[in-house]
Amino acid sequence: MNMGDVNMYRYRMDHLERGRFVIINNETFLPETGMESRRGTNRDADMLDADFKRMGFTVELHKDQTAHQMLQLMIRGWYNMLMT
Repeated sequence: MNMGDVNMYRYRMDHLERGRFVIINNETFLPETGMESRRGTNRDADMLDADFKRMGFTVELHKDQTAHQMLQLMIRGWYNMLMT
C-alpha cells in the first residue's frame, strides 16, 4: 500500500469545522426489553463529549433512545450530510 492509499482513509483534521460526533448514551431501557441499567455510561459519554469538543467537533448527545429513535437520528444525520 502506498501513501496515497493510506491518506485516502484518514479523516482530515485541518478544517475549522471538524464535523459532527453523535453520542447515543443508553443507560436505562424500557421494561419490556428485560435489560438492566448500564451504570457508568454517563461518565463515558461526558468524557467522549469533552474529548471530541476539544478536537473541534460539534457534539450531539442523545440519552436513552429507542431503536426507532436511533434509526431516526441516523437517517437525519445521513440526510444532513447529503445536503451539505
